[in-house]
Amino acid sequence: MDDVLEIDAERVDQIVCRGCGAALDTRSVRPLQKFACPKCGTENHAPLRMGNFLLLELLGKGGMGAVYRGLDETLGRYVAIKVMRRSLAADRQFVENFLREARAAAALSHPNVVQVYSCGEWRGQPYIVMELVDGGRLDEEIAKGEPMDEVRALEIALDVAEGLRAASQIGLVHGDIKPANILFDSKGTAKVADFGLARFAKREPDSKEIWGTPYYIAPEKARGEKTDHRADIYSLGATIYHALGAKPPFEGETATDVVLARLKNPAIG
Repeated sequence: MDDVLEIDAERVDQIVCRGCGAALDTRSVRPLQKFACPKCGTENHAPLRMGNFLLLELLGKGGMGAVYRGLDETLGRYVAIKVMRRSLAADRQFVENFLREARAAAALSHPNVVQVYSCGEWRGQPYIVMELVDGGRLDEEIAKGEPMDEVRALEIALDVAEGLRAASQIGLVHGDIKPANILFDSKGTAKVADFGLARFAKREPDSKEIWGTPYYIAPEKARGEKTDHRADIYSLGATIYHALGAKPPFEGETATDVVLARLKNPAIG
């Protein structure tokens, strides 16, 4: 099943309808699939169990793993749970580094940063439990193809800058600021996601890759030089440029072309 990405989670055979409280048999429903309660019509999900967490819905997936909307049954709150692929979990040094970065990110508590609640391993697969932020992402707004209102873009930039400043104060650098890592809560407040985890998101263990997302990469990072919080500020500027102009500051057919354009040419006017 593609949606569960080989996660060693347990099926849940019966749930309680969140609409009417009726007992629902989920044995004939594919895990994570939506289905309607036969009594009240409320949509429910056939969950998977991972320890104290129920995985309810796939929110997104990539090379490193997948993110699910989940329920922390111990605390009774909805969360986002990122689970690493088994193929990556086989490398213990990679896992230990990943969890160490997650624990460091958990020390950062700020209104403009997606909070990391906890991390651990379930049957050998590392996971991170985070604040659930379900008001959309900046990349979804940019994908509409229209320049963003200047005042709204400034609000987002200020929110993200506050989050980056808080991170810098405790020695954290993000490393991959981009539209997809800027989330919005129900009030429209921007929050930075994946602090401390960006270095793992685009590579396999032992990879020598140094680039973040090429559209927004700082020049010193493209040259393979040491970076600090200033590279995050550059990437924020490139991200807001994209939002305001409805196109990235540099373009190319490949990632390498984009980086070379960044190093050789002025930004697209």
